[in-house]
Amino acid sequence: MNRSITNHDEIREWAAARAGKPALIAVPTGTGGAKDTVSFEFGQVRHGSDNNESATHTQRLVEWDEWFAAFDAGDLALVVPEGVDGQVDENHQFLKR
Repeated sequence: MNRSITNHDEIREWAAARAGKPALIAVPTGTGGAKDTVSFEFGQVRHGSDNNESATHTQRLVEWDEWFAAFDAGDLALVVPEGVDGQVDENHQFLKR
């Protein structure tokens, strides 16, 4: 079972419990520009919109305020599996609310 999180404090707590840091990935739009997509960095592994990101995508760590601005502008929700006692799972996805 999954749960959807939109509350900023809950998202921050979820990421902190997994040593996750807020990041944005600049994804080319095809018109010469780029659109920021929310992501997390867990240690040396980056998790974002998909696992097949090409070298043209640029990820950067950001402050939470900038991350939440992109999260809210995209009208997103963080969807995570319901917690299982004794387990900390990094699995997640971002979906439209």
